[in-house]
Amino acid sequence: MFLEPIMLPLRSTRIAFMFYSSPNLLIDKSLLISKILSITYLWLFVRLTLMPNDHFKVYREHTSVKHAILKDYLNAWVPILSSWNKRICYIDGFCGPGSYEARGSIYNGSPIIALKVAKEFSGKVELVCIFIDKNKDYCEALGYRIHELGLEGKYYIEHAEFEEVITALLDKVANLVPAFCFIDPFGYSGLPLRVIERFLQRPATEAFINFMYEPISRFITVKAQHPHMDELFGTRKWRYVLGHDFQQDEREIFVRDLYHQQLKTCAKYVWPFQLKDPVRGRTIYYLFHCTNHRKGIKVMKEVMYRAGTNGTYSYQGKESSQMSLFSAEPSIKELDESLLDKFAGSKVTFNEIIDSTLDWPFIEKHYREVLNKLNGQELIRKIPITTKTQRGFNGKDIAVFSEKAKRRKKLKGFGP
Repeated sequence: MFLEPIMLPLRSTRIAFMFYSSPNLLIDKSLLISKILSITYLWLFVRLTLMPNDHFKVYREHTSVKHAILKDYLNAWVPILSSWNKRICYIDGFCGPGSYEARGSIYNGSPIIALKVAKEFSGKVELVCIFIDKNKDYCEALGYRIHELGLEGKYYIEHAEFEEVITALLDKVANLVPAFCFIDPFGYSGLPLRVIERFLQRPATEAFINFMYEPISRFITVKAQHPHMDELFGTRKWRYVLGHDFQQDEREIFVRDLYHQQLKTCAKYVWPFQLKDPVRGRTIYYLFHCTNHRKGIKVMKEVMYRAGTNGTYSYQGKESSQMSLFSAEPSIKELDESLLDKFAGSKVTFNEIIDSTLDWPFIEKHYREVLNKLNGQELIRKIPITTKTQRGFNGKDIAVFSEKAKRRKKLKGFGP
């Protein structure tokens, strides 16, 4: 068959497609079917474009940054996982139609980004994609968009609620393959913490969550929304904001940190990235990466750091000079003092230093810079193992910290 539906064993309405070319089809018939599908996609796209207040009418700057982080991480995550598992899974919890329109151009959404990554690594690993959306028009448009781009691979499109699909998947699949779940809702409902927690309890699972701070802040005091807030945070502690007269920044810090703490009950490592409106200077949302693997958090910190403004884990616009709630670029001097304090009198490898300070806001290049400086000042002594020279640190290279070099100034509150 030219068009073959692929179904998940779930109770939701399924709109899933895989496209095959068949030698039994006459060329003119094949072209006719292809044109019909393309016209249908165009009709769906126009229909979606005409919908009032549709999220996919424009492709904003912060959306581009979000997608860049997703793409860069998937390009690193897939080869890491493929080294020991030949089938892995990408789940898109609020997938949308797969495209954005802006200034007469069409931009790929997260499902297309994932399928292109799957295609790139198709010879090394099978990346199974599951796309979920409660909007039937979005699901249909995504199917036709995938076909129009000629993307192949194993994928499922589920017309259902995110919670319904994930719950059914976890109920029915005892041994889930390594899985990465991108959770990018339009608001904050339909995203209970208990579902994220249950998903992250499975081995080799990760979640990348869009925490929509702007609508949360707008509606957090509305009584009718309180049940949704209880589910989102997985606790009633957020209600502390109802009885206190917070300044705008104070409330944001409280709400962000509470959600961060709640995610830390689900995963060992959690790292946030702030995205601000470059015009208004206000936070639109935070991206939270949750993983139980050291390699995952190290890679994501590198990816987020590169995407940030002026060496921060925050994007504020290409030309922005505004301050973020996240501090400016972490001071190398602070890292210097904290390493001397933490490891005074110790003999540790470079890898051990990195792994024991994953909640600090630094990436590997910062550690190498500081360790080289300390080595030059004879505050540490290097025993080369991996690099074989006295310059540079990597892998199993050993740093012997002097007891006398201990500083008393400690950094507190590392990690946003």
